[in-house]
Amino acid sequence: MQDARTVSTNPSLFAETAEAHILKNRSDLLKERDLNNAKYKTFMKAKSEVVWKLTQVL
Repeated sequence: MQDARTVSTNPSLFAETAEAHILKNRSDLLKERDLNNAKYKTFMKAKSEVVWKLTQVL
């Protein structure tokens, strides 16, 4: 990691570092979204199975 003086005197390095952080954060958010979508789909499938079984019992 660069020290503060190097980054402040080299704007392109700062921009590259900022862009790298943004891309990593975006990647992390997309992974989290995909995981949440998978969890939601699993939950909805289980819920529909429970509802179906309840309708068979009642």
